[in-house]
Amino acid sequence: ADYASALLPGGMLLVEQHLQTRRQVSGPASARFRLAPGELPGLLAGLRLLFLEEALHPDPDGGLPTALVRAVAVRPPYDF
Repeated sequence: ADYASALLPGGMLLVEQHLQTRRQVSGPASARFRLAPGELPGLLAGLRLLFLEEALHPDPDGGLPTALVRAVAVRPPYDF
């Protein structure tokens, strides 16, 4: 997918996606529905990454953690 061409200049993209991990986590069991560690920046080519996080997030109710990749990206040029 070409996310950069889908945005107007200055447009922002917010991403939250399940992340592949060897740990037991909540969310989709199939790797088809999870991104590999380090995969997201390559999918956002042409955008400037403002924030990127790959982390395990605890379940507040004591269940399995969730492995997520989160990102905020913007299409240049931009004026904040």
